[in-house]
Formats: sequence, structure tokens, C-alpha cells
Amino acid sequence: MKRGREIRNLPVIDVESGNHLGIVQELKMGRDYQIEGLYYISPEQGSLYLPLNKVIQIGRDAVLAEGNGVLPKEVHPPDLEEVQYEGSWVMTDSGKSLGTVEDIVIEEEQGKIVGYEISDGYLKDLLTGRKMIAVSDVLTFGNDTVIVKENYLE
Repeated sequence: MKRGREIRNLPVIDVESGNHLGIVQELKMGRDYQIEGLYYISPEQGSLYLPLNKVIQIGRDAVLAEGNGVLPKEVHPPDLEEVQYEGSWVMTDSGKSLGTVEDIVIEEEQGKIVGYEISDGYLKDLLTGRKMIAVSDVLTFGNDTVIVKENYLE
């Protein structure tokens, strides 16, 4: 499993030609807890979008892709609603604040999001580490707030 930040800044390599296509900039996340594709920067073409079905492998050191699947950043499937996760406030269904979403945890084979990494402030992160919340514990993922089950740690 990988965190979103481990995928950002990886080179994107076309497996057919061996050409370096660019560097991953951001992940496109859909509401169904699935990564839909990658946005990356190409030195020649600027910002581009690579649908997940054109990604062959997300490796430790690179993303291997079919180069013919690249689309301009503005062109991506219109039926997918993009979700921003970083910085969303996290609270329990009883109203207790847990912090903010800092990253996602991805099962890279299928692009499935399996959890979220939560920060409760820099000092608490240093002393006790960041919390992980499984997708199955999320009740609501709104534009500003994520609501999780009160017993998410049990």
C-alpha cells in the first residue's frame, strides 16, 4: 500500500517507448473511494491527465503507463466528480474533532483508497504519530468535513 504523497513526484514512463512523460503532480479521486487517474506535468506539453486504466504499474520509483492514454488536463471523464481530501476536517458522529485529513492510503494494484491519514497538529503528530482511519469507518465525506464512526479505533 502507498500513501498519496509517495506517488506524487514520481516520474511517469511510457512502457512502449521508454520515454519519460513527466512527473506526477496530483491524484484524481472519485466519490467511490477510487483513484480515477493522475495529473502530471510534462516538460513539453504542460499539465496532462492519465486515466487509471492506462497506468500499468505504480512502482516504488516510477509510474509505468501506456503513453497513448494521455489526455490534456482539461479533458477527463465528465461523469466523475473530483473530490479534494487534503485539509478536510475530520470529526466523529458524536461531534468530537479528530484533526484534518493529511493523506490517503491507496491499494495501488486497483487504485482503491483504503484509508486516510489524519493529523491532529504538528506536536501531537510528533509525540503520538498520525491516526489512520479506514474507509469502512467513514460515514460522510463532504466537501469540508469527513464524519467517521465514534468507535473507529475499536
